[in-house]
Amino acid sequence: MKLLCFVSSLILFAGTAKALEPTYESISREVFQYSCYDCHHATGTGKRVPLDKASLLNSPLELVIPYNPDESGLILALERNDDKRMPPPDDIYDAVTKEEILIIRKWIENGAQD
Repeated sequence: MKLLCFVSSLILFAGTAKALEPTYESISREVFQYSCYDCHHATGTGKRVPLDKASLLNSPLELVIPYNPDESGLILALERNDDKRMPPPDDIYDAVTKEEILIIRKWIENGAQD
């Protein structure tokens, strides 16, 4: 289990020097890598939804709508409470925490530019 503490708009993971920031690079490294990439890559078991920044921003599925996290498909998938939530409830990979979702929301709210 991850121990988290808030420091301004950063989440610091106990035992590491890395901080989760509302930037694509940070979210990709600290969240997608651990909770998403095993399924969402070319030979993964999940839908072939690329998680690179350009694909998220240009997806016909409207995965990231800059300045609008409430209608962005990525947030909708992460916040679902049914068996279609990402990652799936029975998945062996790390679930995305509420705090991580808040940082992803903040990135989208800020325009998903960084």
